[in-house]
Amino acid sequence: MSDSNELDAKLEEAPKPEAAPAEPVKAKRVAKPEAPKSPNARIMGRGPDPVRVSTGLGSGKSLTTHHIQRRLIERGFPSVYEDRDGFWREGTQSALNAFADVQGLSEASHRQILESLFENDDNVELKDD
Repeated sequence: MSDSNELDAKLEEAPKPEAAPAEPVKAKRVAKPEAPKSPNARIMGRGPDPVRVSTGLGSGKSLTTHHIQRRLIERGFPSVYEDRDGFWREGTQSALNAFADVQGLSEASHRQILESLFENDDNVELKDD
């Protein structure tokens, strides 16, 4: 008998492990991770910078857009990185849409999305125009 045949015969004779009974895997509910605390990123000096809910959406360069881009990067949406100049562009909109989807806010108002985005960020204060 060749070595290969001997090995095959020994493997067949070896005790087989018993298969564990198949149990359905239950999905665990995962808590929404807390938003990270933001490092000091104020532009205007004293107090939080105003982030205007209705501005920064395609109307030139704005402080609002700058902070949205900064916070999206901090929250793990690097697709906005190339847009991080304060101008609202496709990468910023795409990253904000992705953030809203992940947070379960696809149907939420712009204000609700920004409130979630800037959670635990002392650098900004949301302002309605």
